[in-house]
Amino acid sequence: ALLMTLAALTSFALAESYDFSTHDTQTLNEIDAAIRSELLKRAISGVSTLSYDATYEGEIMFRGIPWGTNYSDARQMLTSSGFFTDKCGIGSYNYLYEWSLDPYNAQIYHDCGIWLEQGFRAGDRKVAGYDVSTTRLYFMYTLDGNTIKRDANDVELFMVIMGLKVTDHDLSFADLVQKLNSIYGEGDEWSHVNPNWGGDTKYEKWAAWYGENNTSVLLYMMYERDNDTQVISSYSIFDLYYGKTDCEPQLVAISHALEHEKKEQEIQKLLENANNIDGLI
Repeated sequence: ALLMTLAALTSFALAESYDFSTHDTQTLNEIDAAIRSELLKRAISGVSTLSYDATYEGEIMFRGIPWGTNYSDARQMLTSSGFFTDKCGIGSYNYLYEWSLDPYNAQIYHDCGIWLEQGFRAGDRKVAGYDVSTTRLYFMYTLDGNTIKRDANDVELFMVIMGLKVTDHDLSFADLVQKLNSIYGEGDEWSHVNPNWGGDTKYEKWAAWYGENNTSVLLYMMYERDNDTQVISSYSIFDLYYGKTDCEPQLVAISHALEHEKKEQEIQKLLENANNIDGLI
């Protein structure tokens, strides 16, 4: 599909008129998205003085917090800097994501850790000129053999997801790619258009930058446009990820330890009730 899109764009540039009826809906949607993306990039580049000639060296971190930092220290660092308030919350019942270059379809790991979250009202916190809606830090449990260590001082930070409020997803994506390129060097980009998403067309874009020791930052956006009215759905995503790209093996190990723990608990219950015949007679 990408080759067809490029071929169509090339032909369109060379010919005075072009017959778009020769392409299917999927290709036309991709052509439309590609043209809009390129025009927005040129518009942003035309007004920006930022450059990205240098290659980034060093680990990529979130607000200077080292990966592997425990919950207590990370919370203290964020509240001391004023980015978080004392109203930030902890959660242990929720799921954890692994790092993925396709965040929308990332693997989910249940009960493998905790998270620290802060929600913000409009204007409370800004990043690169954008309002921050939520910021969530993910901490995985650690292991001592098959024993799961759940204390707040034993968990390890491995990923952060920061939600941003934007008006135009495509324009904001082009803007933030330019800004992140100026910090981390030119990143890798992907996009996908699905014109048959339950009556809507679904647009997705990713861009990733990499640092030392398996660290990365990733920008992800998704929105849906009604195929009949062309109105953008209220459901959309615009997130900035920071994290360790090699976290999945440890999450898998914790999942296995959880299964072992549950089996041991079941065995203990069976032993405790070995002589219990209540209700059988």
